[in-house]
Amino acid sequence: MITFEIRGMNHTGSQFAKYKFKISDNGIGMSDGYIKEIFKPFTREDNNVTDNVQGTGLGMAITKNLIDLMGGTIKVKSKKGEGSTFEVTMEFMIPDEKANKEFWDRYNIKNVLVVDDEIDICENIVATISGTGIAAEYAIDGATAVSMVKNADEKGTPYDIVIADWKMPDMDGVDTVKAIKEEQLTKEPEVFISAYEWGEIKDVAREAGVTGFISKPFFITNLQSGIEYAANMTHEEVKPNRVLEGKNFLVAEDNVINAEMIREFLKSEGATCDCAKDGMAAVDVFSHSAKGQYDMIFMDVQMPNMDGYEATRTIRQLKHPDAKDIPIVSMTANAFSNDVKAAFDSGMNAHMAKPIDAECIRSVVGNFT
Repeated sequence: MITFEIRGMNHTGSQFAKYKFKISDNGIGMSDGYIKEIFKPFTREDNNVTDNVQGTGLGMAITKNLIDLMGGTIKVKSKKGEGSTFEVTMEFMIPDEKANKEFWDRYNIKNVLVVDDEIDICENIVATISGTGIAAEYAIDGATAVSMVKNADEKGTPYDIVIADWKMPDMDGVDTVKAIKEEQLTKEPEVFISAYEWGEIKDVAREAGVTGFISKPFFITNLQSGIEYAANMTHEEVKPNRVLEGKNFLVAEDNVINAEMIREFLKSEGATCDCAKDGMAAVDVFSHSAKGQYDMIFMDVQMPNMDGYEATRTIRQLKHPDAKDIPIVSMTANAFSNDVKAAFDSGMNAHMAKPIDAECIRSVVGNFT
């Protein structure tokens, strides 16, 4: 049995809320010795159960790194044969209700339709959207959604936004968009495709008339960012905090935790990436990639087998159609002028000093967009 509790905690500031997330189970538990090692990378407790389960021993190390970055804390208690309890404490900024209302008014959004073949997901998203004061309904298949869009338009209460799941039986999200666009509507809704991974359909979806993309799981902030991004795109502007959306990167990083941290961040921004364990692997992955497959390469400098400088020089000499022009950005803990010079001399286009933060990545990518 697994229990998940969320408790509000006292907090002195009026602009923040503090919560404790407590996840408990009555499973096999862990030894006192292993609890001391659980947040270290590549550590697993050896027993008859875990011996038959694949794993890298990185999950808890990555979890703690993410929680630390967000200013939270994580604690664990466990006893052999009785189960384990994890406690995560986090602070969150309280949304400004006035600013929230102004957002929907600014973009004239009153009605939203959610389309997903899983009814639980539909109900949760509708409840979340309705909590902001916006009217929301759902359909569990594309054909019903098209009919609802048409009926709402005829009644003079058209949907301003349609959020359609990409993968649905019979009629997927892209097909649903095409069908909506074929209707003779007085007002066409803005349509967003929601998915965990949608990089492979990005171009097809755009051609079908998709306004933008929203990463799953659904959050109001994701929808708002998508709306802002789409609005700015119509004015040929790219909002700085959405410059990563829809892009695909190659990341060369020998530290597994660093690589996973970058991967998770890019995923949260609506981007995708492939990771190479060293410079030699990065050259191999890039050399076998299709033209335009990667928008940029993030290249760690200090790596085994082939360092970042040599990997960059090798890539630039390849006959690959993108070899000469693809932006390559160095990542290194050394930020001295000679390190920056070495990066540019090798053929790199920009330099990021470690530890790398979100704004730095957005800024660098934005310069090449």
